Amino acid sequence: MTSTYVLVVDDDEEMKTVVMEVLEDAGYRAVGADNGLEALKLITELSEVSLPSMILLDIHMPVMSGWELLATLLKMRPDIAKIPIFLTTADALPHNVAYTHLQKPFTIEQVMVLARKHATPLPVSR
Repeated sequence: MTSTYVLVVDDDEEMKTVVMEVLEDAGYRAVGADNGLEALKLITELSEVSLPSMILLDIHMPVMSGWELLATLLKMRPDIAKIPIFLTTADALPHNVAYTHLQKPFTIEQVMVLARKHATPLPVSR
């Protein structure tokens, strides 16, 4: 199964839009969701074809939090554990959390470093 997009999950519309635009300008396909439930639906729908190559996941969101989404995904799709997932939050996370996190506000350069290392860019058209 291929991994062809970066999933950006954040209820902050401006933050999500800026991150997605920067990723797309750099040659990545970015898909956005406003909360965990919306992200779950997207992953479920798209998983027939592709899983994300990287997930940027806000922890504190309405409807379904990032923690709830992670727990649900790992039960439904254990293969999700192979995908680099980066938690975004303004809060400090406990040191025993198994995921890397980006402290908000983070820089676009921090996102691009992660994308270059973990995400799959779109093929270049000739």
